[in-house]
Amino acid sequence: MNKIFLNKDILKGFGILEIILFLVSIVIKLLKMPYKPQGYLIDNEFLRNLVRYNYYNDFQNAFGILFLFASAAYIFYVVGYVKAKRKTLSSTLESAILKIFPCFLLAGLLLCGFQIKEGLSTDFDLPTYAKTEILVAKTEHQNKKSKSFVFTFSNGVTKEVPKKEFLETPVNRIFYIAYLGNTPIGFYPADKYQLVLKP
Repeated sequence: MNKIFLNKDILKGFGILEIILFLVSIVIKLLKMPYKPQGYLIDNEFLRNLVRYNYYNDFQNAFGILFLFASAAYIFYVVGYVKAKRKTLSSTLESAILKIFPCFLLAGLLLCGFQIKEGLSTDFDLPTYAKTEILVAKTEHQNKKSKSFVFTFSNGVTKEVPKKEFLETPVNRIFYIAYLGNTPIGFYPADKYQLVLKP
C-alpha cells in the first residue's frame, strides 16, 4: 500500500489549500462587485466599469476553477485515506486514485493559468466603445455530450448564450455590443438599454 494515503500532513495541507482558494475567490468577488455596471444607460462610466468588472471576473473564474478541481482531487485523496486507514484499499482503487489525483490538479492548474492570462492581458489603455448590431442568426451546435446555443450578429461577432435566452430572443433584434479595443466585452438589447457615449 502506498504510504501517501497515510500521510496526515498531505490531508491537512490540502484542506488548508481548499480554504485559501475559497477565501481568495470570495475576496475577488467582493473586489469586482463595485464595478458591476448598473442601470440601463450605456455611457463612458458604464463601459469603464464593465472593463474592470470583467477583469476581476477572469481572476474569480481562475481561482473558482482551481478550487473545483482541487476539491475533486481532495475527495479522491480522502477516499484513499479512509480506506487505507481501514485497510480496505484495493490495489485497483489505489492505482486509479494515484492516476486521477494528479490529473485533476494539472487540469485545474492549466485552466486557472489560462484564465489568469486572460485577465493579465487586459489593456486598460485600449479605447472602449459600443456599436449597434443586429442579431442575424441563431444556431444550435450538438456534440456528444451537450448542445450549445450561439448568436451571430451583423458584424460577424458570435456569442454563446443560455438556452432560455436563445429561445426568447428573436432574430433581427437590435443589440449594443460593447468593445475594449477590438474585443467584444458586453452584449445589450437595444430595447432595454440606451446608448449615450461622449466623444
